[in-house]
Parts: sequence; structure tokens; C-alpha cells
Amino acid sequence: MTYQFILLISMIIISIISNTLFESFFFMIPLILIWIFSGGYHSKIFLSCFIITNCICFISIYLSKIIDNNLFYISITIISYIFICLFSPVTNKNLSINNLKLNKLNVFFTSSFFTILVLFNSILRLQFINIFSYVLLAVTISLLISLRFKLVKMS
Repeated sequence: MTYQFILLISMIIISIISNTLFESFFFMIPLILIWIFSGGYHSKIFLSCFIITNCICFISIYLSKIIDNNLFYISITIISYIFICLFSPVTNKNLSINNLKLNKLNVFFTSSFFTILVLFNSILRLQFINIFSYVLLAVTISLLISLRFKLVKMS
């Protein structure tokens, strides 16, 4: 719990310095809501977790500001949504097998909510909603990395 708190505080400080507090908020909240239930890759070393999470967050924010293509966002959102629904939750030491069905349902609803927001953004045209596409993509990549490590361990 202490590591997550340090990570969150550091992201807030970095986002204040980089003048992206609003965007960081819209990245971290959905990421946390989906990742809690989906599982995924967990780094064993806090420093690598810190660097990877911060890089993903701020690269996503930067890309959402320079890429203005609804088809791009809709495409990565739909592909990510399909992968999330198919491959989550991924069990790990933080996610017990007893909660798999409940977590699958929670992942479905939370990722569906953010997917619908991105799809409706072609009407709304709110730039910060594009960040949700990157959140779904980040969760998808995390799931795929985690599944890859599980396959390697099994062979």
C-alpha cells in the first residue's frame, strides 16, 4: 500500500509540474478502477513500476494532445476492450481465484463504461476522453505481458 501511495503522490507532483493534473486524473482513475479487477503485470521492483507507470501516463497524455483522429481512438479502444474482456482477470498474488467471476463482471462493466465514453466522443469531441483509449490499451498490454510470463513459466 505504501508503494501505491508513493506512486500516486509522485504522479500528482509530476503532473502539477508539467501542468497536466487534469489529464493525469483522467488517466489514473480509470486505470486504477480497471486494473484492480483485471489484474495484469506487476513489477517485482518498485522503481521499475514507478518508471513504467509514469512513462505510460505521461506518454498517453502527450499523445492524446497531438493525435486528433477519432478512427484511431475508436479502433484501439475496441481492440483493447475485446482483449480485456477475453483475457481478464489475470490471477496473481493480489487477485484470488475466489473472486474471478466477480472481477470478470467488474472488469466488463468498468471497461464497457470507458469504451462507451470513447465511442460517444466522436459526438462530444472532448479531448481528455481520448486518454481513456490509452488506459484501455495500457491495461491490455499489461494483461498480455502477464499472460506471456505465465506461458513461459508453464513451459
